Amino acid sequence: MKDNPGQDTTLSWSSMREALAQVPALVAVTQGPEHQLIYSNDAYQRAFSPREVAPSDQPADAQPRLLDIGLCAPLDDVFTSGRSHSVRAVLRTPGAPGADIAAGDCHRVRHFAFGYAPLRDTGGQVTGILVVGTDESEQVRSAISSDGTEPRQPAASRALQRSLLTQPLHQPDELQVAGRYLPSSETDAGGDWYDVIPIGAGRTALVIGDVMGRGIHAAALMGQLRSALRAYARLDLPPAEVLGLLDTFVSDLEPIQIATCVYAIFDPVESLLSYSTAGHPPPLLRHPDGTVARLTAQPGAPLGVLGGPYPLQQVTVPAGAILLLYTDGLVERRGEDIEAGITALADVVRDADRPLEELADVVLQRLGPGSLGLDGTGPDRGDDDVALLLVRSTLRATTDSAGRSLRLQLNSGDEPARRARAYANGVLSAWRLPRTLREDIVIVVGELVANAVLHSGVAQELRLRRTPHRVVLEVVDRSARVPRPRPSDPEAESGRGLHLVAQLADRWGVRPLDGGKSVWCEFLA
Repeated sequence: MKDNPGQDTTLSWSSMREALAQVPALVAVTQGPEHQLIYSNDAYQRAFSPREVAPSDQPADAQPRLLDIGLCAPLDDVFTSGRSHSVRAVLRTPGAPGADIAAGDCHRVRHFAFGYAPLRDTGGQVTGILVVGTDESEQVRSAISSDGTEPRQPAASRALQRSLLTQPLHQPDELQVAGRYLPSSETDAGGDWYDVIPIGAGRTALVIGDVMGRGIHAAALMGQLRSALRAYARLDLPPAEVLGLLDTFVSDLEPIQIATCVYAIFDPVESLLSYSTAGHPPPLLRHPDGTVARLTAQPGAPLGVLGGPYPLQQVTVPAGAILLLYTDGLVERRGEDIEAGITALADVVRDADRPLEELADVVLQRLGPGSLGLDGTGPDRGDDDVALLLVRSTLRATTDSAGRSLRLQLNSGDEPARRARAYANGVLSAWRLPRTLREDIVIVVGELVANAVLHSGVAQELRLRRTPHRVVLEVVDRSARVPRPRPSDPEAESGRGLHLVAQLADRWGVRPLDGGKSVWCEFLA
């Protein structure tokens, strides 16, 4: 699939194809009023594509079955109105035209839920559509018993929760994380979830969410929101904008659904947590001295209610501090104000100077379903499930004379690429990196700085950071134009820089900044 250089949105998506290929949801991107399919990830192609997609294909051409199940119909409305849309559909497998779900033939059909969100250029004009889908076939099959009734729904919802929330959490270099989920009873589960998502340049997205209700429907919606949020996180947008996209996704579901969520991004360079809240209980921050602060937020409305806004909040997270993200099932008691429950949670963690996994268990023992509570009287915990995510900052001062995170200003002086290479080589030598790795990083630094100068007129800054497992570099410039690899041409005298970057770096990408962008690379070390 080729890129169309006439659309800024297309360029942004082009730079993110490698990241989107790892997203578990079905993802596709169309461009223009004719809905030209410019991207679809492996999951989407496995679900629908009978053949390789050609650059000129429209969705109905590339995936002829979509016409039969109504997934192409919303595209015109989304592109024209600029409003998001969602749809559920059933795809019958070839050779099974008479599959009868009620008769137990549900294994011969596939069930999908898709959300459509408009993509806009810098002027606000709709240029394409982001399609994010979830295959709900397993959930539906688990929910329907052989006699057409639904006694297996509790087991299905618990199985779905376990499949999503027992997966190993991503463990960032400069954070420790511990997650817990407890259903409200032995017979059912709900829509609570948490997630930890790497988003590039050493930064991490932290998520806690809660879908209203219980059972298979809440659990299935939780799965959709989790997958959609992972796709949106790859866009590397501020938390407020990510929640805005998720709100649009939820608002278009039928019947109307309501969910709450906290979406946060931790930047280890600044030790800064940026977050937005959609109707969710406030995060808590336990400082190393044991004081516990409630992160005051201007919470937006729950997802699916009023459409935001979701104000952005920021707080510095010192080394050793612990962030607590939780759902209301942990702090709500029948007959008591939720504020009392939040205060009780703060009391539990205030003096709990212990390993993070152990602290998570202590919190659930004291406040989770079936607990005795702080006063030992066994308060009625209600019938809500609980999700808990604990995050500890492990940032520490380094004894290395070169420092842990260093910056070089490039917007003054001559020959910025040469100066950047020399500076990087000195820093990497002080960090005692292997010679071959050091040479690779210096080459990439030179290519990115030269590329920034070529396309934006000036490279502003080079950033280098050493973590326990990797080296992260960033080159900042003033241009919002997203770089993209050009087709390889042996006769061309330029255009090979990003291909070289992709070959030498373990990961690379682009993130927007106020007044420009950062091109980042990560190298395992």
